[in-house]
Amino acid sequence: MSLKSEARRTALVAGQVDYTLGSIHVEGPVIERETGKEPNLLRWGKYGFNIYQNGLVCRKKYMETHPEIVEGFTRAYVRGWSFYIENPVEAVNIIANMYPELDKETEQLAWKYVMSIRYPPKVAKDGKCVFDPELVEETIDTIHEAFDIPMEELPKPEDIYTNEFVKDLPEEILHPEPKDGYTYEDVLKAYEEFFGS
Repeated sequence: MSLKSEARRTALVAGQVDYTLGSIHVEGPVIERETGKEPNLLRWGKYGFNIYQNGLVCRKKYMETHPEIVEGFTRAYVRGWSFYIENPVEAVNIIANMYPELDKETEQLAWKYVMSIRYPPKVAKDGKCVFDPELVEETIDTIHEAFDIPMEELPKPEDIYTNEFVKDLPEEILHPEPKDGYTYEDVLKAYEEFFGS
């Protein structure tokens, strides 16, 4: 059955379908708000599909000729994430003031879903927005296997990622600690509940 995102979610909540594809941090909180129950989530990474999905992308030439702009943007991006992690209530209020059509309760519920995928234990240990070279290699290997692209045609990890612009960020930005009544234990709990240890 081919349905748009909202229709898939509506069908799931109504019991018309048993499962659906979606983004954990988008569908998860809406389903929880509408049903009063946390949905059962399937993490593809537990079944061999463990790849990077997000990152900041920049042309190499631009990065080489304008490193101060790339560094400034990266710093601002990581600081924004750190603020969201540390101040979930205030962050949601800011977002809701900017986008009044959003439902505050849903956005507050979304925090634990976002944290479970964006700030898992390994990220908390290594630092926010720090690439893991092994996962970059695994991502490339997955693309090789899934699309039957010869390895020699695929880029090397060092050709497509760098930690150069995050390595000197302050500790409090790389390793934020939730506030507003939340703790990092809440993040770990959400991660374990959603995905297992």
